[in-house]
Amino acid sequence: MGFLTKLQIQKIIHNERSLLLAYDQGLEHGPTDFNLNNVNPDYVLKIAENGKYNAVILHHGIAEKYYDKHNATVPLIVKLNGKTNLVKSDPISSQVCSIGRAVKLGADAVGYTIYPGSEFEHKMFKDFGKLIETA
Repeated sequence: MGFLTKLQIQKIIHNERSLLLAYDQGLEHGPTDFNLNNVNPDYVLKIAENGKYNAVILHHGIAEKYYDKHNATVPLIVKLNGKTNLVKSDPISSQVCSIGRAVKLGADAVGYTIYPGSEFEHKMFKDFGKLIETA
């Protein structure tokens, strides 16, 4: 593990523990998980700051528009893949952001979801493997 990687991990994990605020489900779940307050990314990022979270997880679009105002205090994890729940078939989560773009957005780490047991599990693992090679 390189020096920079260790520094980034140390920003997110303290005393072998980490408290992450996930705000990446909007793409998958749609508006059903939101209320009048948490629909606003600024509101959620303030919770991350005030709650002393170790990191916040965002998709690239939200990170690009909102994270820069808050990045001094809460490390960023950019979610690299996503899906919607519009079709109720076996899940497959496709890449929507590159590692390079995540780095440009200031990410300290990236997130990636795989749905074990899905008929598309093999594709998600293969895509994830390619991302690891890129990193």
